[in-house]
Order: sequence, then C-alpha cells, then structure tokens
Amino acid sequence: MAQDIKVKTEKTAKDHTKIGAVIILVISAIVFIPFGGYEVISALFGKRDVPVFGSYKGKKITYEKGAVFTNVTENLAERYKAYGINVDSSSSYYLFTEAFAETVKNMAYVDEVTRTGYSVPDEAVNRMLVNYFMDETGNYSPKLYNMTDKATKKSLREGVVKSLEYNRFRDDLLGSSSLSLKDSPLYGIKVSSKEEAFLTDMGKEKHSFKYVAFNTEEFPEEEAVKWARMDNNKDKFVKYDMSAVTLESEADAKALLKQLTSNEITFEDAVSEKSEKYYTDDDGKLSRPYRYLLEISIPDSANLEKVTSLQAGTLSDVIPTSRGYSIFRKDGADKTADLSDSETVNVIIGYIKTNEHGYIEDYYTNIAKDFTAQASMSTFEEAAGNFSVEVKETEAFPLNYGSSSIYDSVPADNTELANLRTNEDALQKAFALKSGESSVPVVLGANIIVFRCTGITRDNSDSDSKALASKLENVNYYCAEETLMKSPNVENKVWDAYFANFTESGRNSN
Repeated sequence: MAQDIKVKTEKTAKDHTKIGAVIILVISAIVFIPFGGYEVISALFGKRDVPVFGSYKGKKITYEKGAVFTNVTENLAERYKAYGINVDSSSSYYLFTEAFAETVKNMAYVDEVTRTGYSVPDEAVNRMLVNYFMDETGNYSPKLYNMTDKATKKSLREGVVKSLEYNRFRDDLLGSSSLSLKDSPLYGIKVSSKEEAFLTDMGKEKHSFKYVAFNTEEFPEEEAVKWARMDNNKDKFVKYDMSAVTLESEADAKALLKQLTSNEITFEDAVSEKSEKYYTDDDGKLSRPYRYLLEISIPDSANLEKVTSLQAGTLSDVIPTSRGYSIFRKDGADKTADLSDSETVNVIIGYIKTNEHGYIEDYYTNIAKDFTAQASMSTFEEAAGNFSVEVKETEAFPLNYGSSSIYDSVPADNTELANLRTNEDALQKAFALKSGESSVPVVLGANIIVFRCTGITRDNSDSDSKALASKLENVNYYCAEETLMKSPNVENKVWDAYFANFTESGRNSN
C-alpha cells in the first residue's frame, strides 16, 4: 500500500506562500494528486505515442497528462527519490509495475463503491481537509487556508474524495487499524482473541544452530573419472567426427539426399544454402559431438545406431531428429573418451552435475556422515578442521516455513541456508534437534548440511497485539492485490510498454 510522504512545515513567510505545494506533498500516492513531475517522467519516453500499460475491464491504462496512472506514477517517483532511488530507465520498470498495481486497485475499488451508490459525505471530506491546514502548533489555521489558491483547494478536495472512496472499499473488505473499536478493527477481517494468542505464540520459540556445508559444486575430478569407469558410462563420451545438414521438411530432406548422392550438389553447399544448423556450426560440423548429446538429438535408438555406425565418408539416410530432419556425414574416426584429458573430464563433470546430481549428493552425504561420526567423538570444530569446512552459526529464529512476514525467518546472512525456508524436510530435521544434538546430513540446494542445535529459547514477554494486527493487515493487503492482479479483468502490458520505450531493442523495432 502506498505510504504517506511526509514533509516538514516550514515557518518562514516566504515558504508559507507555497503552502499549496506543501499540502500536495503530504497526500498519499493513492489520492492521485499529481506532484508536477509529468514533464520529467514523460521525457524518459521520448517523442512517442501515448504508452498503454494495460487495462482494467477494457479501460486502457495509459501514461498521459491527467490520467490516474500518470498521477500515481509521479507520486511514486517522488517517494522513490525520497528513498534515494534515482528514477531512470533502469528503475522505471519497477516504478511502472507498482504504479500499475495501484491504479488497478483504485479502479476496482472505486468501481465497487460507485456501483453501490455510495457518495462521500461532505463532513468526511472536511474532516480530512482540516488536517492539511494545520499550523506549527497542530491547530487549524484559517490563514493558511486563505493563502491557498482556489485551484489547489479544488484539486485537494477532489483528491480527498477519491481517497475516501478507495478507503471505503478497502476498509470494509480488509479493515483498518485507524478505524477501531476497543482495539479491534471496526470493519473488515477479524481475528479472534484465541487466534491472536495462537499466532503470537507460534513465533516465540526460537532455535539457534551451528552448521557445516559441503558444497556439491566442488565435485573432484578423480570422482568424475571414477564414475565414468562405472557401468560403461565412459561410452557416453565417445566423440564423433561428423557433419550434418538439417531441413524442416522430411520431403525436402529426401529430395536433398537424392541430389547429394547424385552429386548434383556438394555437402558443403547444402550446408551453406539449405541447412538450419540446429546441431552444427556454420561449416556443418556437429557442435554436440558426444554420444550422450546425440542421444538427445536423435531420440530413436535404432536411428542413433545407424548414424554412429556410419563408415568414414558416407552419408546417412534422412534421420528424424528432435528438431527437423537431418542427413549426417561421417568425416573421420570416432574417439573414445580419454579420461586423462582435462577437457574430457570437464565434459564428464558437466554431464554428472546436470544428469546425475544424485551421485554427487550421495558422495557428499557419505562425507557428511563421516564428519558427524568424527564430531561425536571430538568436537564440531575439530571435525570441521579435519574435513576442511567452516563452522558457521545462526541467530535464533522460529520455525517459519515459507518465510511468513508475521515472524522472523532464516537470517539472511547465512547464504547456505537460503533454501531452508521452503524445505519442509530440512526444517523438520533441524527443529527436531534438542540442544547439543547434531542432525543427519540434509540436502539443501547445492549444499549438504549438518546442523547442531546450539540453543532453544522462548520469548515470554507480553506480546504486542497491535504489532501483530499491523502485520496481518499488511498480509491481507498483499493477498488482495495479488488476487486482483490475477483477475481476467486485468490485462497487464507493463513489460511490453517498458520494452518498447526503455530498451534498445524495443526502440529500434519502433
């Protein structure tokens, strides 16, 4: 939800003459009173047609002077600048994305309020307007009001009406901490006292850990060679000296084969003039010459054998490939995998990481088991030194699957644990530990982790129900926005507008 942008009320007579500008600056971005930044932001677009960022119920959302989307964008840009964010082509996509969501919410909420026949009472508008004509003592100042020009007061009143219409729907649906009765929201979603106690208690117990991480990305070459020697895995890395020409149509490929066999066209000319080059370089040589890659290009095993068993200098039949129809030519002898060659070993490591990652996980899991056994006989730190891994520690945090914003989550500085928040198995194993216990090895992203619980604490201080209510309110606002943005009534073309106006490729295509 867009937040109020607060400014200080200046005391000099000169600055009081600019009260209209000061009033506008304290209005929330959702009120849609422009800050006057249209010329600055519109300059980013250059001299182009009015950009269309999408629509709601068929009504276009455009960036042009006076449009709701434009006003929201300008106000959010002011907020960006207040936070020290430079509004330029690199940040504009995020600015427009946020402005689009705010605009859609306003259109949807105001539509619903209008449909009910509700109109904002003048008394409610006046009560809000009084707040914008306060002096330094916090009292209403007729002088400030009289010093404000009619156009500014009219614009301000219109903005307040729009804001109250928007807030009427938002508060009725979601409630508001500013409208309460005995510390309970007057409207919207309610939380029972028992539910509040339950939610508050969930975040009180916190566990802290020390851990070591075995990085599976650091798979040693000797283990890759060991794997290659198992179960004929080495055969996957036979390297073929072949060329190929590929066409989209089977009929065209068969016609080309007749031309090749009758010497009406050379293979080289066929590659240059006709080939799609899906599997080759510009000269027609296979760019994926290893057997395991050919297995992907040629799904049928019988056809694969026809191609790999070709004699040097001969052509294959037309072979259906994963993309198109190919004619292969054997150019030279096959090369078996040389496991002493570093380039070949790197190819094998790449294959294992992509296709046999379980083997790598098993390898490091066994090392982690040995670590755990040694740590049980000495100390966690001594075992870590012997296994050349670093012991890291976490701050205490609660069990929080999915990193709900209501509670603390996994500390951000523990990068090896980045995937812990969404790994149910790892969370269960870690939080089941008693203080001083170590876990079994846990697969977590690219690492194999061994946890040791260093402490379990419980916060028994009085809970802040208002803080919880505020967090729940923010969650409700977020969910409402996410649900609305997935509505079939919303057409989101923010990326298209951004691409066309702020990327070199998009500008060149216009």
